[in-house]
Formats: sequence, structure tokens, C-alpha cells
Amino acid sequence: MKKLLLLSLCILQGYTYAQIGVNTSDITSTLTVNGSFSANYKEISSSNYQIAEDDYNLAFNGEGSGEAVFMLPKTETDKKKFIGRTYHIKNVSKNATVKVIASSSETIRLGGVYDDTRSIVLLPGRSISVIANSNLNGATWDLNLLGLIEGSPEVKATEFIKKIVPMVPGSAFNKNNEADQINIYNLTLGIQKPFNTNIVDIDFKLKNNKSAIYWKKSHFYNGTGAQINGVFTKKNADTWDANSYILRFSVTSSSSIVDYNTYEILIMGFDTNEIYRVTLFFMPKNSVFNDYKNPRATFFVEVLN
Repeated sequence: MKKLLLLSLCILQGYTYAQIGVNTSDITSTLTVNGSFSANYKEISSSNYQIAEDDYNLAFNGEGSGEAVFMLPKTETDKKKFIGRTYHIKNVSKNATVKVIASSSETIRLGGVYDDTRSIVLLPGRSISVIANSNLNGATWDLNLLGLIEGSPEVKATEFIKKIVPMVPGSAFNKNNEADQINIYNLTLGIQKPFNTNIVDIDFKLKNNKSAIYWKKSHFYNGTGAQINGVFTKKNADTWDANSYILRFSVTSSSSIVDYNTYEILIMGFDTNEIYRVTLFFMPKNSVFNDYKNPRATFFVEVLN
């Protein structure tokens, strides 16, 4: 009886340290799987979701243009149970953002020159992977992956929108008319075409953000004296916010021959870490530029992150 019990214990001890193979006899690791792998998958449509212990793959498919909040579990409650736990979160919605937040006493560790953060915002089409580390408090989650879900395996340098706006005298800007707008993610540009065709006004709207705008000019011409100017000016009636400012571009020149004028604008959203670059090719027409029969403004709006 003692020999049988000793033999059983030896067998159990052997299994404790054994390597396991699934659908294979060629076992090279603690767990070797020759086949596919699946894990829990769940789609969420509610705007607030507490991530559960048994979650693994999560996809947010809610409608609307607001912000959903996904709360990570508090790892401090049982550190041994959480070490190595991984969550994959995808924002598959059309317009909404998803904010992934650690619990009030924990943060997400990014590494490198980046500070730890309590939350990360996912724009539509973006995904995140986080893993619980061994820290007892503070930065208890590591960011493993922050990526863009592409419809094609080809690498895309940047996403952009091109729009050509005819500068027709007397045409009015309608902030509710999509034909007068450029929309990409959280950014909306309202293009205002006043009566004077050597002027174009741009109204910027970046949802749910504290933002900053930087711009520089570069002008190319045959002759002397032509340049494009950009200034912030008060505009009441035509903007989304009646007290907001618009960026006004105008052309002044003592030369009758101008090739084109360009402007580069950076728009930064601090709350969602968004950066957009707007390149404006402005071809005006006034008493100086009579050679141009079709005055127009061409916009390229790029997503840089």
C-alpha cells in the first residue's frame, strides 16, 4: 500500500512539471499547440462597461458620436490572480471614441519618454492591448499595443481628405451643410466663402478637446509682393460657437502674376492626443488676379497619429 501511494505521488509530481502538447507529439514548450486558438469574445454597445475578470477580446460597436468608457479591473485586490492577464479592446464604431481607464489608484505604463497615464482614448478603428504587470500599485498595467485596424494589409502612411472649394462671389457658408464641411474623426472644418473672393474663412471644431492651432505660410510667385496672410478674427453669426474665432486667409499683392499660395496648419487635440495637418492651396481672384477665372481653395486634411 505504501509503495502504491509513493508511486502515485511520484506520478502526480511528474505531471506538475510536465510539458503539454495539444494535437502534437513534438512538444517544445510548457504548452505547445498545433492548431488554432480561441478565447472569450464580447461586443459591447453600452457607453459604460466594467471589464470583467473573464473578458479577453472586447469590441465596442455603439452608435452615436459620444465617448464610451471601459474601466479596467483593479489589480490590487488580488495581484497573484491578475499578473499576466491580458485584454484586447477594439473600437469598431463609426464615430464614437472609447476611453480605456485604469482604476482610481492605478495607471497604465507606456515606457520610453512617455509618462504613465490613467486613460487612453481609442478613435474609431483603433485597438489596444494591455497586460497586468507585477507592480503592487501605481503603474499596474503595461501597454502592449496601440494600433489602427486597417481594411487592407498594406501599410498606409496617413489618412487624408482632399476637398476643392470654389470661391464663388456671394455664396454663403452654412454650418449645417456637409457640402461646406470637411469631417474626419473628431475634426470638422467649416469653410466659409464670403463675398470677396480673395478671402476664405475656416471655422475649426474639434469635439471634446482642448486644442491648439499652429500655422505657417509659404508662397511661390513670379514677380514680387504677393503673399497670403492668416489671422484669427472674431466671427459671430456663421460659426458653431457664436463667440468663437475663425482663421481668415487673404491675399495681398502688387504683382499681377502669382502661381499659387500654400498654408500649413497643425491642429492638436490635447484630450484625445489627436494631431491633424491641413495644407491649403489658395488660388484667389480679385482686381490683381484677373487671370484666374476659377478661384478656388484646395484642402488636404491629414491624420498624423
